[in-house]
Amino acid sequence: MISLTISIIVSIVLMKFKEKTVIQTERENQIVNLYVDIMGVSALLKSMRGILHMNFKKLFQSDISRYGNLRRGYIKRFHFYFRKCQTCTNPIIRRLYRFIFGRIAIKRGLEISPNTKIGIGLYLGHAFNITINEKTIIGDNCNIHKGVTIGQENRGERKGTPVIADKVWIGINATVVGNITIGEDVLIAPNAYVNCNVPSHSVVYGNPCIIKARCNATEGYINNVCK
Repeated sequence: MISLTISIIVSIVLMKFKEKTVIQTERENQIVNLYVDIMGVSALLKSMRGILHMNFKKLFQSDISRYGNLRRGYIKRFHFYFRKCQTCTNPIIRRLYRFIFGRIAIKRGLEISPNTKIGIGLYLGHAFNITINEKTIIGDNCNIHKGVTIGQENRGERKGTPVIADKVWIGINATVVGNITIGEDVLIAPNAYVNCNVPSHSVVYGNPCIIKARCNATEGYINNVCK
C-alpha cells in the first residue's frame, strides 16, 4: 500500500515537471520567434533608414529629374509636399504640409501616405488612382503607373505588405499584395496580379502571375535613373 502511494506521488510529480518543461519550452520558442521577427523587420527598415536623414532638396530633385521635360505642375506639387512631409522636423509645420499634401493627393485619387518608405527617384506615370499601403517599402528609381494597387494581405502565410527593391516598373492596373519581396530590375506588366516572391531580373504578367527570367528587364522602361 505504501509503495503504491509513493509511486502515485512520484508519477504526479513527474507529470507536473513535464508540464512545466513543455510550457517553459513553448515560452522560450515564443521569445526566440519574437526576437527573429524583430531582427527581420529591423534589417528591412535599416536599408531605408537613409531616407530619413536625406535633405529635402536631394529627395525632391531626384524625383523630379526622373520625368525629364514632362514636369506637370501637379506632379511637382505632389513630390514637393510628399518629401516635405517626410523631411520636416517641425511638428506644427509638418502638420500643415500633410494637410496640403492630402488635398493634392485626394484630387487625383493618390492614396500614398507620407509615412511610406520610398527611395529616391520615384516616378508616377499618369498619376491617377494609385493605392500604396503605408507599410510598404519601395526602393530607388521605381515607376508606378495609373491604377496600381500595392496592398496588404490580412490572413494566411503571406499576411503583411510587399518589399519592392530598386528599378521596378509596375504597369497600369497591376496589383501587388502580401508579405512578398520583389527583386531588382523587375517589370510587372499591366493588369498582373502578384502575390508571390519575384527574383531579380524578371518579367511578370498574368493572373495568376507568370514569372519569366530576363536580363535587363526594365531597360528602356526606367529612364533618367538617379544615383
